[in-house]
Amino acid sequence: MRHPDRTAAREKQSRERIAVEIDPPMGQRTDRRRERSSGKREAMEEMARDKRNEGRSQRDLS
Repeated sequence: MRHPDRTAAREKQSRERIAVEIDPPMGQRTDRRRERSSGKREAMEEMARDKRNEGRSQRDLS
């Protein structure tokens, strides 16, 4: 084992990840990294949806 500190860091990370998933009392995950990436994806999907709906509503008005 050349990098014992790396292994320790990895173990600590996974332990933190587990704690993050189990901890929230209302069943809400509070893992910031996952939240940010999924939030970004949701925002992009929402914008795309809005653009499609915008085109539809303008067609309906005329």
